[in-house]
Amino acid sequence: MFPSAGWELNPGAPVLDKIVPTLSKLQHTEIVVSGYTDNATVGQQLQSMGISNNLDLSCKRAASVVVFLVSKGVKPSLLSAQCFGETHPVAPNDTPEGKAKNHLTGDGT
Repeated sequence: MFPSAGWELNPGAPVLDKIVPTLSKLQHTEIVVSGYTDNATVGQQLQSMGISNNLDLSCKRAASVVVFLVSKGVKPSLLSAQCFGETHPVAPNDTPEGKAKNHLTGDGT
């Protein structure tokens, strides 16, 4: 859902578009968006934008998803974001496939 070393959603966000109809119908269910990253060192370009570590990056990713969901009609009061950075990966960071899964949000879907 995100480019490597980025926090802005890839165009279209097809995975999120699929779940918006279900989420937008919810009235009383809390929705927690969890942000993750792989364990790659944050580069100079991100550092120049104020992202000093992977925890910061994961927060930006989670916030991007929350903003997207709100823009699609999900009730803002139900949404919250949490950040894990590289400390609680969805998948092991020792393979390219695992790192790619850590560029997603939530449970890796």
